[in-house]
Amino acid sequence: MKSAIYWLILPPQIKNNIKKYLTNEEQEKLEVIINNYKNLEKSHKIKIQKDFYKFFFVYHFPIEKIYIFLLILFIFLFFIYIFLYKPKPLFLFEIFWPFFLGVMSFAAYRFLEPYQFNYYFRLPGNAYIYLYSLVVSYLLMFVLMLINKENVYNLTKLRFIEKFILSIGVFLAPFSEELIFRHVIPDFLGKGFFKNIVGHLLSNILFSILHFPSSWEQGSLYFFSGMFLSFLKIFSNNLLICIMAHSLANLLYFLFF
Repeated sequence: MKSAIYWLILPPQIKNNIKKYLTNEEQEKLEVIINNYKNLEKSHKIKIQKDFYKFFFVYHFPIEKIYIFLLILFIFLFFIYIFLYKPKPLFLFEIFWPFFLGVMSFAAYRFLEPYQFNYYFRLPGNAYIYLYSLVVSYLLMFVLMLINKENVYNLTKLRFIEKFILSIGVFLAPFSEELIFRHVIPDFLGKGFFKNIVGHLLSNILFSILHFPSSWEQGSLYFFSGMFLSFLKIFSNNLLICIMAHSLANLLYFLFF
């Protein structure tokens, strides 16, 4: 019934956007729920509305809290690190850039409509999707090993605080990367062929360039790692699975290789 209330208060333009993500069966089911809600007694409607608004406000707080916590942690670590070690600007950028991306991604997610957030972060019911995501994580780790044959810096020489900052960053950065490269750019180019082929090809070229590869070989490896994630997005139609696969590969590689 909460879905019926939310649907009734949505502007027409947003309803049209939502319908793009719904199958015919889901749209029919929603219509049935709306009709059932309209036929309820007034007292029953008021009770459902109160429950809905409790759900709606609780729903937003976790994102706000996570964002504020990460922002405070970022600022604290940033200034403590500068005060203690006075690093060179380029090295400071390399250490904190992934963490900054993660913080900004949660800032972006705060502006998503609730229906969009639920769509991007739903847990798939198909167990095979989780298996495919593990395969993609393994492939990404293999590509990372090939890329990092030309390491920018030796991880074994990093201080504990530097490893700590980087470990947070490599886990959080995929939240923004997947939103931009596996959703925003492909969706901007429309549907069907242009979204699934042209959109993902262009987004992964940009994904490769923005990782600042030091050679054509490295750039190609970044491109193919992005394409693995694009195939997972097309197959699962789920952003959370792509983020999980990307974050898991980054974190495991950083901790164990």
